[in-house]
Amino acid sequence: MKNKSCKKTQTQTRQEPHPKTEIPGSSLANLSTSENMKGDAVAVADQHASKSANKKGSKMPEIRWTDKLIALATIVIAAATVIQGYELVTGSGDTHKLADSTNAVARAWVVVRATKFGYLNDASGKAVVSSIVELANTGPSPAFNVRGWRCAQVLSHEPSINSEPKDLPDCVEDDIGMIGKDIPTTMHVNDLTQTVPQNSLSRDTHDQSGKHFYAWGYFTYDVVSKDRRHFVSFCLLNAGDQLGSCPHGNDGD
Repeated sequence: MKNKSCKKTQTQTRQEPHPKTEIPGSSLANLSTSENMKGDAVAVADQHASKSANKKGSKMPEIRWTDKLIALATIVIAAATVIQGYELVTGSGDTHKLADSTNAVARAWVVVRATKFGYLNDASGKAVVSSIVELANTGPSPAFNVRGWRCAQVLSHEPSINSEPKDLPDCVEDDIGMIGKDIPTTMHVNDLTQTVPQNSLSRDTHDQSGKHFYAWGYFTYDVVSKDRRHFVSFCLLNAGDQLGSCPHGNDGD
């Protein structure tokens, strides 16, 4: 009896495990979270697929209007730079031409303006020939440091003005200094070493067979700008009561 009672008691005191308790709504929440995770995965996959499709389907990136405008502005600026450089170069050339033209108008110009020729007797009664050569400045500003040489002689040929003769007694070196505007400088250019009877020389400047009286010379001078030395040269021969020009030797700058 006792043994049976004990077994019964053990059976009665045996505890059954508690049934699993579920929180209301927890299954629905887990289900919703699972579904959201699946949706996110699908969205990411679609995004990667879309990028892959774009890469495969597009050949070149589309040029936006902003890029086009920037390129056009760059071309315009480059063209303007080239044009401006060309204008600077041509403008510089025009400026130099204008400066040269201004200097040409404002500078001094020394020329032979008048001549005279005649026969005379010197103090001893010897018949000689004499001439006057007049230099003048036709420019608006003075000519400075005017100096040079002049010669006179009866010859049967035209003399050269390339160099000053050193063996002629009737050659004179002149240091005139300054010649102002329209102020003449008179020089007596005479051949006093030879006896020349009156009217014995040819009056025809084109006659190369007879003798002529020649007066020739070379002078240099400075102008206001002092850019360089300028010159005037002359070669003259008797023609009536004046001197005419030789075929060569009359020049200046």
